[in-house]
Amino acid sequence: LGKDPMAIHTGERELEAWSASHMTNVNVADIDMVLEYAVQPVSLYLELGSFEGGSAILAASRAVAHADRAEKRLARGDGRPNVAAAVATTVLAVDTFLGDRHVLWEQPADVRRGLLRPDGTVALFERFKE
Repeated sequence: LGKDPMAIHTGERELEAWSASHMTNVNVADIDMVLEYAVQPVSLYLELGSFEGGSAILAASRAVAHADRAEKRLARGDGRPNVAAAVATTVLAVDTFLGDRHVLWEQPADVRRGLLRPDGTVALFERFKE
């Protein structure tokens, strides 16, 4: 359908560093806290307002790491049988692609022009069709 912004990244650390600096305001500690303290098992992670998808991609990588840790705890006999181990977490990201005040109006004029169509409507969705 379009270009994969993560196609150039292979390792988990590289992914986290790149997405943290380019595509999201959410950090690893925030996502890990949600995955750890939410009612277990976490089968659905819903993100509202995903913009370019960086935080959803980061959440998916952290969900895998969370499940791996749960598997190891279970193997050691140090965990509850229903904890994340055998459950795949679906990450569902939803966005209107309308942007927000920061994305559009707090940017320099040249950046703002790149996010708007000539008629003034938001053109964020077109970024994914390149």
